[in-house]
Amino acid sequence: MNEKLSICLENRHPEHEGARYLRCCVLYGLAPGLAIAPDGTIAWKNDAPVACRLFVSMDQRLICLHETGAPGCVTVLRDGRSTTAPEGKPVVLLDQDDLLVGSTRLRLHVHGWTQQELAPSYLPVEAPGAGKLSRVAAAGMIAAMGLTSLTGCWGTTEPRKPVEVRDQPPAPPLDENNNKDYAPDPPPEDESATPDEPTGK
Repeated sequence: MNEKLSICLENRHPEHEGARYLRCCVLYGLAPGLAIAPDGTIAWKNDAPVACRLFVSMDQRLICLHETGAPGCVTVLRDGRSTTAPEGKPVVLLDQDDLLVGSTRLRLHVHGWTQQELAPSYLPVEAPGAGKLSRVAAAGMIAAMGLTSLTGCWGTTEPRKPVEVRDQPPAPPLDENNNKDYAPDPPPEDESATPDEPTGK
């Protein structure tokens, strides 16, 4: 069973190039993992209220969940169409989808399955704020790391389907021994944080 998905979240309008690409790991199930706050900032293993949570479903799809009563609004943008994520109904995401949360627009780059569980971190670039040259440097580093978008269910080589909203998606069994609902322990203090903002100077 593949349980961890490697992705990058690209801020489409960053304050500087050093804050454009955020390397992330999406976990299996509903335990606290990768989430997006109402202002568009990224949270990791944090129980604080968030606009949406990203997780891997039991059928190994990337899911965005805007929980019932969650603050803010989440919109999925795909091929010129937009879908507002309804409360409590998971939305299936694909490579190259955009998420609009608050005034922040994030593009998903799905890289594939991984065995590593890594906290979010910004992809370094040689010259933050240097515009086009920094983008080229970041793109070159992504290629060098082998973080290229995949084909198949993640890729864009075939016509993309409309955004799928599920009423009753396959629920990830977070306790595989008894299949009961997950009751997480409080996360360690050093893991309950947002990624450090890179300096633009």
